[in-house]
Amino acid sequence: MNALYGILHEYHERAKGLSHKGKIILISTIFLGIGQGIIGLLLNLFLYQQGFTQVFIGIVTFLNAFSSTLFAVPIAYAGRKFSYSRGLALAFLLLGLGNLLMVLLPSSAIILLLSFIGGIFLSWVAIAFAPLMTSF
Repeated sequence: MNALYGILHEYHERAKGLSHKGKIILISTIFLGIGQGIIGLLLNLFLYQQGFTQVFIGIVTFLNAFSSTLFAVPIAYAGRKFSYSRGLALAFLLLGLGNLLMVLLPSSAIILLLSFIGGIFLSWVAIAFAPLMTSF
């Protein structure tokens, strides 16, 4: 328990040195990770309860990871021409909207499309965080 306390204390001390915007980005990273983990679990359970097969749920998960990987390099090049912070806020908004639409419109075609598009936005989030954290 003391080791965990020591790690958390050191993390807190280092985070004190960040600017206000840096702290917001750091906190949003934590919430994004927790939120995506919860959404991933609950969405899978929801899809299974709606009668979708485990194979379909696996394809949904695969499409998300595949599109994130596929678009990482193009988004990294395109990201230099746009504002990282505005793009990050837009990506967060569209990720949330896409997850909400998957639940509200549980059609297989819509779910597959939104999963693919969501991976693109997750790629943008991953790419935008590094330059933003180094600038604060």
